[in-house]
Amino acid sequence: MAFGTPVSRHCVITLRTNDIVVDMGDSNYLNIHTGGFVKCKEEDISHTTLDSELEILRLAKLVDSYDANKVYITALQDPPRDSME
Repeated sequence: MAFGTPVSRHCVITLRTNDIVVDMGDSNYLNIHTGGFVKCKEEDISHTTLDSELEILRLAKLVDSYDANKVYITALQDPPRDSME
């Protein structure tokens, strides 16, 4: 049984900087390594994260498991919310 938050595989992306991020919508991305949120443009994206890259995250305990459709991320944060100020 997989643990962690299931994320659609196509939402786990490798950037041109080799950072692996989760697309949280509205150009907000969660960096899986740092837990920080970043804004990215389409040209910053390299590819959908490969099995070999996910395996490194699994060994580092950042991902519990993955398959062709889902990635189970162990500590997924909520995206930042715009304040009403």
